[in-house]
Amino acid sequence: MTVRGARIGADGTFGFFWSTFAAADGTVTMRLPVPRVPGITITVNGIRPG
Repeated sequence: MTVRGARIGADGTFGFFWSTFAAADGTVTMRLPVPRVPGITITVNGIRPG
């Protein structure tokens, strides 16, 4: 599956995509390789098969 995230800010919109797998019970657990920057929020807004 593909996890899609977006950061929307004054300097534009930036999309992020990560591939992962679901566990047998359908849950998804993953660490995102995103730097910790104060004041920046990334919202995960969709998960789709693929």
